[in-house]
Amino acid sequence: MNIFILDDDENIVQALYKMIERGGLPLEKTMETCSPVEALSFVTMHRPDIILSDIRMPGMSGLEFIHELKRRGCRSKVVFMSGYKEFEYVQEAIHLGAHDYLVKPFNEQKLIAVLTSVMEVIEQERKQTYEKETLLKKSLYHSLSSGFQWDDAANKQWEGELGQPGSLVYFVLSFDLQIPKEWSAGQLTRIEIKLRQLEKEILQPRFHSLLLYEDVRHLAVIYSYNDSKHEDGMDSGIADWGIFKDAMEKELDVSVMIGMSDAYKSIFELPKGFQEARQAAQKDFFAGNTAIVKAKHYCQRHYAEDITLSQVAEFVGYNKAYFSSLFKKNSDVPFWDYLTRIRVDKAKELLETSELNVYEVGKRVGYHNPSHFGKMFKDAVGLTPAEFKFKMTGFGK
Repeated sequence: MNIFILDDDENIVQALYKMIERGGLPLEKTMETCSPVEALSFVTMHRPDIILSDIRMPGMSGLEFIHELKRRGCRSKVVFMSGYKEFEYVQEAIHLGAHDYLVKPFNEQKLIAVLTSVMEVIEQERKQTYEKETLLKKSLYHSLSSGFQWDDAANKQWEGELGQPGSLVYFVLSFDLQIPKEWSAGQLTRIEIKLRQLEKEILQPRFHSLLLYEDVRHLAVIYSYNDSKHEDGMDSGIADWGIFKDAMEKELDVSVMIGMSDAYKSIFELPKGFQEARQAAQKDFFAGNTAIVKAKHYCQRHYAEDITLSQVAEFVGYNKAYFSSLFKKNSDVPFWDYLTRIRVDKAKELLETSELNVYEVGKRVGYHNPSHFGKMFKDAVGLTPAEFKFKMTGFGK
C-alpha cells in the first residue's frame, strides 16, 4: 500500500513519514510535498491508498479538498489532522467521506494505530472485491462456454468493460494452461492470484478486456477494438497477446496453448467465438491461427476488390502455397470457398434489401463477370440471383 501526506509545512510531512517508517508500517510514500491544487492532480492520476491531510490549508480547506476528491471518483481513504477547536469541521469531513481523523498534537503510537486500522479496512475491502470478481468471472465463463443464461446482466457486464457497442468488434481468446493434475489447491490458488496480477499489469493497460475462468487451467479473454481501426489494432493486439502468453509461461512456470476467434460485431455471438478459440487452442495453432484471422479480416473488408491468393498470403507474411495449406488446415475450408461464402452472403443481403439489379450486386461483391457471379451464386444457394431476389422480395424476375 502507499500513502500521500498533505500539509503546507514540509517539516511536518517529513516527520510524519519518519514516524510511519519507525512504526514498521508497509506504506510507501508517493510524493514529498505540494499544494492542495497540485495534490488534487497527483491524487487523481496516482490514486494512493491512504491520504493523510491537514484539515486547514492555504488556498483550499479540507472540506473543499475531500469534496473535489469525491467528484473526481477518487476512492482513497482520507485521514484528516485537526486541532481541538475544529471538531464540527471534522464531523462534516467525515460526513463527506473522510475515513478518520487525528487530533493535534498526536504521538507516534496514535498515528500508527489509526493508519493500521485504515490498512485493515482496505485489506478487507480488497478481499471482498476479489471474491466478488472471482464469482463473476466464473459465472460469466460458464455462461460464455455453454451459451446458457446469456441474459441482460451478462450483456451489460460486457458493454461496461469492453466499451459501448455499435462501432466495436469483439474477439475471444482461449488459453489452456498445462498444469500438472497433482498440483495442490494451494498451488492453484497461487496461480490464480498471479493471473489476476498479470491481468492488471498487462491486459488492462492495453485492452478493453475481460479475463474469465472456471478453473485456472482454462481461461478466456474477451476484448474489443474500434471497427474502423480493428485491422491495425489486431496487429498490435497479436503482439500484446504474445507478451501475455510469455508472461504466463515465465511467471507461472507452465506451458500455455492459445487460440483466437474470428471478429464479431455483436456480444450475442461471443459463445460462438469462444468455441472457435477453444478449438484453436486445443490444436495449439496460435501462430497459424492469428495469421488466418488476419486473412479473414482482410477478406471481410476487401471482398469487393479483385483479391488474389498471393495478395492475401503476402499480407499475412506467408508464401502462397504454404498459406493455402495453412488456411484449409485451420479453417476446414479452402481459401476460395471462404471468400466465396463472404461474397455470396453479402450478395444475398443486397438482393433482399436494396434496389440494385443483379449486375450491380455482382459488382458490389467482387464479381465483374455476370455469368461467373450467377454460377457461383447458384452453386452456393441453389437459385440464380434473380430467382433468389424474386423469392425474397417478389420483384426482379
